[in-house]
Amino acid sequence: MTLLKTVVLLALVAALFAAKLWPLAFMVLVGAGGVMAIEAWRAGNRSLDEADVKPPAPLPKRMTEEEALSVLGLAPGADAEKIRAAHRKLISQLHPDKGGTDYFAAKINEARDFLLKRQERQESKSGL
Repeated sequence: MTLLKTVVLLALVAALFAAKLWPLAFMVLVGAGGVMAIEAWRAGNRSLDEADVKPPAPLPKRMTEEEALSVLGLAPGADAEKIRAAHRKLISQLHPDKGGTDYFAAKINEARDFLLKRQERQESKSGL
């Protein structure tokens, strides 16, 4: 509530008290207090709503070849059979049903898929 509104309301209440209309003065004070409380609450909610807005989550970073090879513990140039064998070994140890986490299982699967797709692309290019 602005300073001008506050001064006007207090002057009105003072005039009502002076005229011995204290019940009406009391109702004006209660009403003004309620209006001020609602305005303060709304102003506070606006700032809270703005604070609750979270920035969008960053897009997941695509796995690189080096990262995929590192996850599966392979050397560059590994063939599809080695990729599948390394995946099978790791996923059997780190699967969520075996006490691993969803994150590890997802990374292992992503590394396998990345390397197998890369190898398929290389084979299709060399076969042309």
